[in-house]
Amino acid sequence: MDLNEAAARLEIDLPHVLDRLVGKREFLIRMLKIYAKSDEFAMAKHAMRHKNYEEVKKCAHALKGAGYTIGLDRMAAASNEVVCAVREHQYKQIEQMFEHMEEEFLKIQAVVEELEE
Repeated sequence: MDLNEAAARLEIDLPHVLDRLVGKREFLIRMLKIYAKSDEFAMAKHAMRHKNYEEVKKCAHALKGAGYTIGLDRMAAASNEVVCAVREHQYKQIEQMFEHMEEEFLKIQAVVEELEE
C-alpha cells in the first residue's frame, strides 16, 4: 500500500501534514512506522491493568502529541479523551475511552504494517 492509500484509510489530511513536513513523504512514512511500534501504547495498557492512571495519562499524552504531529488526528483525539478523563478523575469512563484509543492504535498498526516505503 502506498502513502496515499494509507493516509486515506487513516483519515490523514495528507496535503496538510506534508506541508508541515516540507513535503518529506519518506520522513512521514518513517514517523508512522515509529509511531506504530512505539512502546507508549503497551505501557499505557499495562498501566490501565494496574489502575495507574497517572501513567496512563502520561502515555496517552505522548501518543496524543505525536499523533497530531503526523496527522493521526483520530488517534490523537481518542488519546486526548483519556488524558482529560484522568485529569478530571472520571475513572469509570476511562476504560471505555481507553478501548476506543486501543481500536485506533490497532488500526494504525494494521495499516502501517502494509505501508510500502
